[in-house]
Amino acid sequence: MNSVSARLLAIWLVCVAAVTLEPFNFATRAGLGHGLEVFEYGAHGGPIHFVLNMLLFMPFGVLLHHEARRRSFTLLSIVIVAGMAGISISMIIEYLQAFLPGRDSSLIDVLANAAGALVGVAAERRWGTSARVRLGRVRAATSTAILVGLVGSCLVAALLISGALQAETRLSNWNSEYPLLIGNELTGDRPWRGRVFALDITDASTPAASIHRFSAGESVALPGAPVAMFAFTGNPPYKDAAGILPDLQWTERPNLAGQAGVRLSGHSWLKSDRPAAGFAQRLRHTNAFTLHVRLATDDTNQDGPARIVSNSASPLLRNFTLGQQGSDLVVRWRTPATGVNGYPLEVHVPGVFADYGTHEILATYNGASLLVATAHGHYVSSTELTPGATAALAFPPLQVRPDELRACEMVYVAFMSSVPAVLIGLLGHTGRQRLALSVAWVLAFAVLLEITIVGVSGRSFDWADVAQAVAVGAVVLAALNTLLSRTDTAWPESAYAHIARVDALEIQPG
Repeated sequence: MNSVSARLLAIWLVCVAAVTLEPFNFATRAGLGHGLEVFEYGAHGGPIHFVLNMLLFMPFGVLLHHEARRRSFTLLSIVIVAGMAGISISMIIEYLQAFLPGRDSSLIDVLANAAGALVGVAAERRWGTSARVRLGRVRAATSTAILVGLVGSCLVAALLISGALQAETRLSNWNSEYPLLIGNELTGDRPWRGRVFALDITDASTPAASIHRFSAGESVALPGAPVAMFAFTGNPPYKDAAGILPDLQWTERPNLAGQAGVRLSGHSWLKSDRPAAGFAQRLRHTNAFTLHVRLATDDTNQDGPARIVSNSASPLLRNFTLGQQGSDLVVRWRTPATGVNGYPLEVHVPGVFADYGTHEILATYNGASLLVATAHGHYVSSTELTPGATAALAFPPLQVRPDELRACEMVYVAFMSSVPAVLIGLLGHTGRQRLALSVAWVLAFAVLLEITIVGVSGRSFDWADVAQAVAVGAVVLAALNTLLSRTDTAWPESAYAHIARVDALEIQPG
C-alpha cells in the first residue's frame, strides 16, 4: 500500500467495522432465519437512516475513485467496482449485525451503502481536482500562527458544545409534584403483581467497584444521605425512616394477614398521600441517586412495563421508574436528554424476573452513567450519557438504543476531531508541524473533554474514556491529515496547467 488513498481505504474499513459491529458480542438470536432471510429480520429506519448509511460509504467511493484514477482505470470499471464492493462490504456487515443483540439487518441498508459509494465516486470525479487546486492556494497563504489559532478556536468551541450537551444529562427537570408509587401508575393502568420488602434511596451515586461487589453477592453500604427508607412490615401507613417522604397508603386496603412485605395484587397499590417534593428537590441538587429495593414477582411475564417503584404522574410523565417487561427489569429516568418520560431510552436488564425468588436490585446514577445490578446476578448494566449520546438522543429519527450510546460517543469524538484534522491537513506546511498540532489536539481534547464531562455531571474521572477519545481522535487525525496533506502530490499535470492559465487571466488588466 504505497499510495495514500489505498492506506486510507484500509483505515476507513477498520473504522466502519469498529462503529457498526461494536461491542462485538456475537450470539445466535431466536427467530433468526437463514441466507437472505437474515436481512428480513431488520426494519427500515426511514429516510434519515437511509441518508446516514449513504454518508457512511461516500468516503469509500471518493478514495476508490482517487486510487483507481491513479492506476488509469476507466470510469465504467470504477463505477462497477465501487458498486459491487459497496454491496459486498455492506452485506458482510449487515449479516454480522444480525448476530448482535439489539441490532437489525436490512437489505435497504445494503442499497443505501452501495448508493453512497457511487455518490462518492461522482463527487470525487466532479470536484476532486479543482478542490485540490484551490486548497493549495489557501495553504500557501496561511501562516503557522493563524493555523494554531484556528485549531485552538476549534478546541474551545468543541468543549463549549460538549459542556452544553452534557448539561442535558442532569436531573435538573425532575418535577416536585409527583407522588411516590409502588405497584402501579397513578392512573391505575400499569399494575405489577408481586411483593416488595424494602426500599431505600440515597442522594449519592454508588461507585462502580461497589456495584460489581454487590452483583457478586457481597453486601455494600449505600453512600450519601438517605432520602427514602421504607421497611414494609406491620400495618400501614408505611413511614419513611429518613423523614423526608410522606407516608405510603394503600389505595384499597388488602388482606395482609401472615404476609411478609407488601403484596401487590394489581387491584390495590401504595401511594404517598402527598407529592414527594423533598425527594425530587434533593436529587436535583445532588444530580445523583442510588436506589435499593428487595422484591419478588408473582408473574414472570408482566408488561406495560408493569410499575414496581415509580415517582410519576401518569404513564407519560415521570422522574424515575423501575418496572417489569416480560421477565426483564426496566429502568426509566428523567433528564433533559432522555425526556419527561425517560422513553424511548429505557434500560432493560434481561431475565431478572425469570423466577419467583426474592431479588435485591441496585440502580445508581452519577449524572452521566446509570448502573443497574442484581445481587448474585454477576452482571452489571451500564448506560453512559455523554455529549455524543446526548447529541444522538436529540435527533429522534435515529432511534438510538442504550447499546448504541458508546458508538455514538465514538462518532461524536471523530466528528469533533475531523474539523481540526481538516485544517491541519490542508493548511500545515511541513510534516513536523502537522504532527505536532495533531498530537496536541488529540491529547488536549481527550483530557479536557473528560474534565468537562466530570465538571458538568459530577461523575468521577475515567482514564478509560480518555484512552478511547485519544484512540478515536488519533485515527481521525492520522487519516485526514495524511489524505489532505498529500493532495498536492497527486495532481495530474493538467491541474498545474490549469493553475497557470487561471493565474494569467487574473493578473491581466480588466
